[in-house]
This record gives sequence, structure tokens and C-alpha cells, in this order.
Amino acid sequence: MYETTDVENYNGILRERIGRLVRKTKCFSKRRWMLKCSLQLFQFYWNFINGFKRRSSPAMLEGLADHLWT
Repeated sequence: MYETTDVENYNGILRERIGRLVRKTKCFSKRRWMLKCSLQLFQFYWNFINGFKRRSSPAMLEGLADHLWT
């Protein structure tokens, strides 16, 4: 079950890290497909490559990976 705070936290992280999602910016997607690609790339990074303080990724916690990707 998802909590509202978890969803809002993730939305804030997306807006902070992906310039295409900021309201007034020079970096925008001209095509919806490019926005989708940039979101998928960030999600892959967040789930498989980004190591947190405990040296594990969300994919490792779910059992989808056994090591951090480089």
C-alpha cells in the first residue's frame, strides 16, 4: 500500500533531478516519447545504480538484483 507522503516525495525527487519536469525551464521535451525515455532512464538509474547509505538499491531490496550496477 502506498502512502501519500511516499508518492509526493518521489514526485519531488523527479522534479528536482529531471529538468524537463520543472515548470519554467529551457529544458523541455518537444515530443512525449522523449519525456517517456528520460523518465525510464531515471527510473532505471534510481532502482539499479543509485546506492543509498546502506549500500543497496531498491532493486536489491526487492530481490531483482544482487549487486549495484555500474
